[in-house]
Amino acid sequence: MTTDTLRSGREATTTELAIKQFATHTITHRSEVDGLGRWKLNRPGTPVMWVEVIELRGGKLFIHGDIDPQIWAYGSQTRAGGLVRWMASREAPSDHYLQEKARIGMGRDLVRTFDPAIAAEDAREFVRQELDECDDNEGHPYAAPEWAERFDEACKRVARIDTSHETACDIWGEVFDTRDEWEFYPDWGMVTDAHFALAWAALVKLTELLDGEVTP
Repeated sequence: MTTDTLRSGREATTTELAIKQFATHTITHRSEVDGLGRWKLNRPGTPVMWVEVIELRGGKLFIHGDIDPQIWAYGSQTRAGGLVRWMASREAPSDHYLQEKARIGMGRDLVRTFDPAIAAEDAREFVRQELDECDDNEGHPYAAPEWAERFDEACKRVARIDTSHETACDIWGEVFDTRDEWEFYPDWGMVTDAHFALAWAALVKLTELLDGEVTP
């Protein structure tokens, strides 16, 4: 299985599960003041999985509830619901532009999480590409049997389900002898965080309800 297949499958599952969480939600409270909107969504018959979406001045969006609180910034705002629709227009939570809005709003990367199996496959793909692009494949350090054995063992260690991102980076640091790869391996295994996907799915559902002119 290639890293693209593994990653796309993980991302698709995360997106699908997030959308399912809000399949039956309705708007239970709403207010619109000075072109800014505020809405609360609930699943009928239960207080579980409620979420509130608040448009803030300055083109920011605050999303909280039974998901991790998040602030996304910045976007154009001309009327209540405009910012929600704009952020929800991205096709999936893995969208890089959308994730960048969340990083700007929160000042740090809370939109991604670490997947050990994908990290190991990302590393394998990196080595495959390096060897494919090398004119002297046999002379490349990655082609040496001793290094290949060390690398294979490192991938197995990283792929364990309880491996943390920090531990994985330490393992890669042991097997890659130069610092040239440092710009690459901190991103290996990083995929969309489930709570970020839930926030995006809440906006998608809210947009659907607003466009359908659903009122509390």
